Amino acid sequence: MMMTSIIMMMRSIMIKKYFLLVLLLASAVCANAQSFEGTVIYKVTTTFSMSDEFVELGVNEEEAQSLFDGLSAPDTIVYLHRTNGDYIARPNGTAATRMIYKQKENKIYSFDDDAAEDADVCMVINVAQTIMQEMPTVTKLDTIVKVNGVDCEIVRITWSEGETDFYYNSSLLQINPKLYEKHLFDGFADFTQISKSLPLQIVKKAGFMNFVITAVHYTEEPIDAKLFVIPKLKPAKNLNKTEFPGAEYMRIVN
Repeated sequence: MMMTSIIMMMRSIMIKKYFLLVLLLASAVCANAQSFEGTVIYKVTTTFSMSDEFVELGVNEEEAQSLFDGLSAPDTIVYLHRTNGDYIARPNGTAATRMIYKQKENKIYSFDDDAAEDADVCMVINVAQTIMQEMPTVTKLDTIVKVNGVDCEIVRITWSEGETDFYYNSSLLQINPKLYEKHLFDGFADFTQISKSLPLQIVKKAGFMNFVITAVHYTEEPIDAKLFVIPKLKPAKNLNKTEFPGAEYMRIVN
């Protein structure tokens, strides 16, 4: 997302939901063609780098660092996968903050029950749209890199405002890419069409934020379908809107 939009988002009451979307969707994962169902745990490392765009906006390094420190990035992301392609992402494993992807709807529902404000708000994202409102350049790099001792190939997704490198080994965590051919958000469809497997590592550069997201553990186990039930929602009127392609804010009906 353009730096001006990031600054606007930081001033929004929805900053926590936005940050989770930028971070978590960079590492969106899904179910396995060989009936994989279970949990994948990713370790997250987040760093900050000063940007020329900050200078142009009149934001100095101290102010930029303060904004970054206020994001409270998670140390881990826990993914729960079902064989039908649905998945849940939980930062630091908490059930209160979660993103639920419904494959048949091709939408993500983002909840934050612990939010200081608007805990009843759900951000609904149509992932048939790209976060950058542009089509990226997709490149399969001619190199092999080890991730936790495993030889990995790399698919690079390049946008005008950043890039994401997906590291994968096609013999591990294989998937059916047809389930995600419309999951355009953050280049995930482009990646899976090539890899036909889940990422073992993602390195993402987005504006002033850099993320390294590495799979450290996965377990095959049954996942309760009840976790994927979406509560009844209604339009969230008079909510502070933000620049986020394909997003709609809803409120949970009590």
